[in-house]
Amino acid sequence: GRAEATNAPARSLRGAVLALAVTMVWGTNFVVIKVGLGQLPPLTFAALRFAFAFIPAAFFLKRPDVPIRNLAAFGVLIGLGQFGLLYIALHSMILPGLASLVMQSQVFITIGLSMWLTKERLRGFQWTALAVGAAGL
Repeated sequence: GRAEATNAPARSLRGAVLALAVTMVWGTNFVVIKVGLGQLPPLTFAALRFAFAFIPAAFFLKRPDVPIRNLAAFGVLIGLGQFGLLYIALHSMILPGLASLVMQSQVFITIGLSMWLTKERLRGFQWTALAVGAAGL
């Protein structure tokens, strides 16, 4: 009770600092990618990014309980499809700011595809979340 209330401001400050750090890293991500593309070919750079993320994660995260072919398909579609094409576009076609907007709009595309393919319907709070997300773009 009381000890938790005493630690609340420290946790709140820590959370705010962590949120700010994530925002800064996320916000500079596309600029850093653009700089890196001056040194490496797009698909090599994308592959290295995923390899450096996967190797430590493989030791600490449990493999999802899905068929290996689904996991492999997801990896190919996200890694090569989404990020491979992003890196190719950033290499010579679009600016980092536009790339960021295109990538963040994927959530709307994913939801639209889900509604179309699975006939899923959104509930009220989900429409609100979409509106907040659109305002953030």
